[in-house]
Amino acid sequence: MLFVIIAVVACFQITFGTKVPVCKAVNVSGAVISEDENWNPKTIVYKYNFKMKITFDKENKTYPNVISLSDYEDWSTNSSLYFRTSSLYFVYEYNLGFGTSGVNCDYFNETCIVSIPNGQITSSNPMALSDGTILSGQGYFLDENNPCVNGTGVTYNWRTSNGSICCTEFDYVEIPDKNENTAREINFTYRFYGSNTVLCDGNSSLLPKNCGNIIYGTRDLLWDFMFSIYIPGGQNYYYNGIILGEIIRRNENFYKYNNEPFTLNDSCITKSSGVPFGTATYNTTFCCTKFKQDPVSTTSTTTTTTTAPLTTTTLKPASSPRSNAIGSLCSNDTTKAWLDIAFVIETSTAMSNTALKQLAGQISSYMQGFTFAQIGDHTVRAAIIGYASNVTTYYNLTDTTNYDNFVNALFNLADYGNSDDSGGNVQGALQQAYKLLTSQPSQRKQLIVLIAAAYNSEGFQGADLTASIIKQNGICIVVINFESSQGVLSAALQNISCPGYYYISKDSDLNVKFPYALTQLNCICPPGSLQFREYNIAWKNYTNYGDCLLGFGTATNPNIAERVCYPGVLAAVTSQSKLDFITDQILPYAMPNKKQFTIGLHRSSTYEEWKWWGYNGTEYSLGNFPSMLNTPAPNDNWGYMWNHYGFNWTLQTGYNTQLPYVCQLRACDAEYICDQTQAKAILDKVEAIKNNNITFE
Repeated sequence: MLFVIIAVVACFQITFGTKVPVCKAVNVSGAVISEDENWNPKTIVYKYNFKMKITFDKENKTYPNVISLSDYEDWSTNSSLYFRTSSLYFVYEYNLGFGTSGVNCDYFNETCIVSIPNGQITSSNPMALSDGTILSGQGYFLDENNPCVNGTGVTYNWRTSNGSICCTEFDYVEIPDKNENTAREINFTYRFYGSNTVLCDGNSSLLPKNCGNIIYGTRDLLWDFMFSIYIPGGQNYYYNGIILGEIIRRNENFYKYNNEPFTLNDSCITKSSGVPFGTATYNTTFCCTKFKQDPVSTTSTTTTTTTAPLTTTTLKPASSPRSNAIGSLCSNDTTKAWLDIAFVIETSTAMSNTALKQLAGQISSYMQGFTFAQIGDHTVRAAIIGYASNVTTYYNLTDTTNYDNFVNALFNLADYGNSDDSGGNVQGALQQAYKLLTSQPSQRKQLIVLIAAAYNSEGFQGADLTASIIKQNGICIVVINFESSQGVLSAALQNISCPGYYYISKDSDLNVKFPYALTQLNCICPPGSLQFREYNIAWKNYTNYGDCLLGFGTATNPNIAERVCYPGVLAAVTSQSKLDFITDQILPYAMPNKKQFTIGLHRSSTYEEWKWWGYNGTEYSLGNFPSMLNTPAPNDNWGYMWNHYGFNWTLQTGYNTQLPYVCQLRACDAEYICDQTQAKAILDKVEAIKNNNITFE
């Protein structure tokens, strides 16, 4: 069953150029996987697939996406136990406690055509729809380099639903060239009607509580602004995630949602439409209020200019590079990494003896900085699995003795090439790698490195679902496409890899990227915390930082909050990126609707300076972010962030001000093997305080 929930569509990555691809058709597949009593995946019990195309009906503002579904197929291990119970149903939650409305396809043996609103399909089939375009569920554009995405749905009755989409048809839209009169700031107004009655309205300086939910960030994006409202009494009206309008931001400039620039003569866009599946309507206006180059006017009259004196604040140079760092860097010391790696290498006719030797040389070079050993905390073990039609383990994790021994095993693999076997049993190879890692465990972080050279439809059958199960169990899959230009292979491999960990063997920087990727994957957070990370545009993946974040919504004395955070510290918010991550990923879940939270900035008792707490009891000075706009009172001792209007946060100081707070723990990385129960210990402290009804003055 598919569900569409109208929600925000954020984080579109766009590249300047004359034309860019947008997805117009996808293959959709999914499966239900049974689990044991410990939530470990067992077998696929039901799976399905169908084709889906989309067109844009610009005349229909409420239901602009015309969807056609065809070629539906499904399979079950036992049709009496596992079977489809409903039609494909695109649903919108409109009335809290009173059910849902939606659009559905009642039949499957022929093409079904329906019109549905902009929105996001639930995570088991991770896609979003926006004015005739199919996107990933997170709002990223699908293109030739990233055509596929997969996701996991909710688990129930010991079963998990998984799904994936792969784009099969692209159209191309033109993006405007650079315009110096590009918009930098947007003021917005909104008004929401229900049954011709105004339910609430507001603008960029007036945000009624619990009335607006607009997503903001720092990356190049296409925003779909959404609006949510709940009105108690009567039927408990609940309108969730209504999309009110779209704008694009690229290179710090704003564009209209149809890629047109804001101009001095046309600085606003307005949208009016009905709410899907309801009788409500809305009107929104977005206006540019500041341009990159303000207009210059020249007159012949004489003017008098008065200049007000400027107040200048000189910042003292930070004594530590941590003061102005984005976040705490993960160690990239390969000599101290602690990994169990299963190398899964294709040995079919696509990989000749020469190619296998070339590959052995590449991997040997990439891995020479790691410490290979069977015993030792900061050591690496490796396994080698070859696959064509059949799968064979040539080198076990338990065979690891030293680097030279591993290199010999790699070059010996060239002798096992299958010059007459064109098979490519990727699914079987991944299953073998997973069994090997779980049957030869250690304290090390587990990874799979898949190296493939050709696409075999039979061999890839079910591989994406197998990969999804493996990744759900905490094992990342790094993929190297070995010198193949097959588009279908690229798409299939990217669907298997962890996001951002798909590489091409011809990449001239792979000797740097690959070892760095392994140390990044060796940087992990204890369960119960969220790792701070930032998207790396150059390498098209995420950079993990060594900070693990937890938020708590109970107003607490900062001195007590500091003790709760131990062995971590109150969060050091040293960059806009980290603040954005906290406000986007921590606050909405840990402390929704809170406008203030305590951070780790404090008046140092040693030097009377304002400093951050580092790990292991260290301190370092406040850098350039956040700006201290107000002079602290003499007795102020802790800093906190204040959302004073819109999406603007400023640094404030106070004396033991009781507020919600954010903790950060040091992540485990190559140099630091940490206690994986730290976050749980902090959560237990907070729970103990609640259960004992303890308050702090």
